[in-house]
Amino acid sequence: MTRRALCLCVLWLAGGPMVWRPVNGAQPAGPPFVLVSGKGYEGVIIPAESLFHRIGLVSVKAHPTAIPWTPAAGDIAALEAQLRRYVASRLKRQYFGFRMPDGPRRIAVHAFPASNQAWKSNLVHMFDGGCSNSWLDFDLDARQFVFGVCGGEDVNGRSSPLRAW
Repeated sequence: MTRRALCLCVLWLAGGPMVWRPVNGAQPAGPPFVLVSGKGYEGVIIPAESLFHRIGLVSVKAHPTAIPWTPAAGDIAALEAQLRRYVASRLKRQYFGFRMPDGPRRIAVHAFPASNQAWKSNLVHMFDGGCSNSWLDFDLDARQFVFGVCGGEDVNGRSSPLRAW
């Protein structure tokens, strides 16, 4: 087992958030994350051109034919107006825009606790974490959430249903 794989296993076993960083500590080629905030939220938009965007889409199990796009701050504000029903305001967010061919534009939201500022420039990935680790998909055209997972998968291996708190 390589040293890097061993480190990832230890982090996984610890059950805490993992920040994906390139070996040299710099963000992969592509534009920097865009900080967005408003009443009750703070997050970053992951630009479609960033390597982290592709990694993030794999995390949300987006279909391989998903087309990345970069949401605007106004798109995030529309999403956040409804997200309050599902996610605590203390959680930080990372946003990924994608759409299927011939499909609506969607924004995947990862909400998670943050103890430092690394989430503003690096992808965060958590294993479990309960409802402090949530993934939601927002259909921008319909202005509604269409999918949500709270803390991973349920005991049957299916995605948890989206429920308002």
